[in-house]
Amino acid sequence: MSQSPVRERLRKLYARRGQTIEPFNDWLKLLFELDHRVWHRGLENNRTQLLAAIFAYQLLLRYNYRCGNHNGQAQWILDTL
Repeated sequence: MSQSPVRERLRKLYARRGQTIEPFNDWLKLLFELDHRVWHRGLENNRTQLLAAIFAYQLLLRYNYRCGNHNGQAQWILDTL
């Protein structure tokens, strides 16, 4: 039995997520050491923690750009802290 066109499209979209979104999420968690623990209990608090990490990452990228590095690498900033 064939799947509906909408269901097939959603399946392909979800499969693509594993190649695009999930590696970024893993990298962001590793960058800010969020991979083994969370600071707060509850989904809402953890959403706030992840949003703060993304905001901090964007600030680091902006600072990196102002320092003359146009490559998007921010690990050196975190290493100096």
